Amino acid sequence: MSIEQKYTSLLASTYVPLVTDFPVPGNGTGNLADYINTVVTFAIGIAGVLAVVMIIIGGVQYVSTDSWSNKDDGKKRIQAALGGLILALSSYLILNTIDPNLTKLTFKVETVTGLETTGGGITIINEDYEVNESVFVDPSDTTGGIVATSSIPIQVGNECESLPAFRAKGRVSARDKSGYTGTISPEIAWLSSVVSTKWPGLNPSSTYRSLKHNLTNAYDVAASKADQIVSEINAGGDRVAVAAKYGVKRAAVTSAHVRGEAVDFFGPGINNGQAAQAVAWALKDVCGIGIRQVIFGTTGYNIGGGTFTATGHENHVHIGR
Repeated sequence: MSIEQKYTSLLASTYVPLVTDFPVPGNGTGNLADYINTVVTFAIGIAGVLAVVMIIIGGVQYVSTDSWSNKDDGKKRIQAALGGLILALSSYLILNTIDPNLTKLTFKVETVTGLETTGGGITIINEDYEVNESVFVDPSDTTGGIVATSSIPIQVGNECESLPAFRAKGRVSARDKSGYTGTISPEIAWLSSVVSTKWPGLNPSSTYRSLKHNLTNAYDVAASKADQIVSEINAGGDRVAVAAKYGVKRAAVTSAHVRGEAVDFFGPGINNGQAAQAVAWALKDVCGIGIRQVIFGTTGYNIGGGTFTATGHENHVHIGR
């Protein structure tokens, strides 16, 4: 067989790897994290093998000589090998005992769900803030609003001029539909008056909601569970953590209504175009009160960009800070 034939035969032979499952990045069987984890495992194994070899060498050195200095060198070699082996194994065991995940390197990034791109922007789907939390009420029912309406006059076209007067009065007393009392911010009190003045067909019928009312009426949480949640939060518990503990939505305990920073508008103006005008006005936040969200029908708008799909707002406009 000629040299050319030998090379041709060699190149045509099938490559058989010594290891078929070693997770080398880029070969489709693993990733960098898997590769590093495997290397660490091999390193610990190699350390064990080397330690055994050094112990054997030290033992041979110790028994094969009558020189005390050589015996001492053999003993030190054995001790060093044992120390290295113990150090390698103990570090792994300690980390594994504290948390097995500490010995497992990962570069995994959790997938962000609920986002989709629209025309180069981002649309937020089912955002967990004010979604599906409003109670359907009779538009003529004005309970759940401001207890004592403000007598501060609102001049349409120059409505921002009345804002300092509202802020000077501070938070305003309000009650929810369950009869629990609380307060709303002066900005929400001002907003309630401005919108109902500019668009008479829109009535502010829902501002403040107590935590228990929000849980039981807006999120259908059983009264007994709601009492436990309220008790833990009032005792200083983190709202989001408590909500997660009891399996309820974050918005049930962090709602702008619960904080007295939202108002819902009902009335005939919902169906005659006034609602759409109010939404467009609120989205501009022309007086700078820090409006964060506006929801009407099945669409919610985040100030600064982004929309999300909403439910439970078919018959009213929600504006929150």
